Amino acid sequence: MSVPDFPVVDLSPFTAGGGGDEDAKKKVIRTIGDACAKHGIFQIINHGVPAEVIDRHLEYMRTFFAYPEEEKSKWKPKTDDLFYAGYINTSKVSQYKKEEITINHPACTYNVYPDNPPGFREDLLEAFSYLSKTAVIIEGILNDYLGLPPGFLKEYNNDRRQDIMASFHYLASKDPDEEMLGVIGHQDASIVTVLIQDGTGGLEVFEDGKWIEVTPAKGALAVNIGDPMQVLSNGKLKSVEHRVVRPAGKDRYSVVFGHLVTIDKWMEPLPQLTINEAPKYRGFTFGEYTLKRLKDLRDSPTTPEAAHTINSYAIGPNIAEV
Repeated sequence: MSVPDFPVVDLSPFTAGGGGDEDAKKKVIRTIGDACAKHGIFQIINHGVPAEVIDRHLEYMRTFFAYPEEEKSKWKPKTDDLFYAGYINTSKVSQYKKEEITINHPACTYNVYPDNPPGFREDLLEAFSYLSKTAVIIEGILNDYLGLPPGFLKEYNNDRRQDIMASFHYLASKDPDEEMLGVIGHQDASIVTVLIQDGTGGLEVFEDGKWIEVTPAKGALAVNIGDPMQVLSNGKLKSVEHRVVRPAGKDRYSVVFGHLVTIDKWMEPLPQLTINEAPKYRGFTFGEYTLKRLKDLRDSPTTPEAAHTINSYAIGPNIAEV
């Protein structure tokens, strides 16, 4: 069985300014759309996020996560609610050895911004802004690939308050008998997820019955499709199952940006995409779906079957195979 070819796409027709060449844009739309339909994941270069912004944010992360736990814990979430922001360390209470600093949209009142190292707050906001712009571009590309009216998805998803960025430190696995997983296999709750990797590797996707590594391309961001996009497209685009494996002897740093919809948004296959086919999912609110997923993260279901996924809303058999 051949290893899937996850494309690395040059996004410069959409980021270089001057309007871009229309034929080049069409090629990018087709390549990205086909990758999302087949794999649910791809990588992008010339994506508009300056290399110095990425490098600076990764360096801030290394500095912050190297602090003693007492210092980092000053920036824990303000609330025990399922929605949170701030510093979280799961390495002592979970088999998944990682810590994170999470921020939501700058308008959120429960954001917690570390002031140490100096400048980290500004750095977090800068990275958030750039990754948000990238996600909007990808959303527009998917809009055109699906043949939706110009700007339809942007108008449908025009409230950015639910967006989230998590900067992760996965602790190196030192014991050969230690569980190597950093994050269990899962699908995302985002329309689009944009990922910065530090070059260490460890991202894997489940395809054709096996886990396959997505090797970071130099200067690239990884992008994957989440559950809401699979539902809206009526299964035409694939929400990919993926996980993180901690490389032996190496710390891993990555940044995940989730381009989300608001919790009150009604989710169902778009009428424009079900004209000649039956809907594959019943409708639900994003808030209902998200709360159940967050409870899963907190309570750790004992089996994959017990976890809440979009298959809970499936109409008919074999939705998981879309």
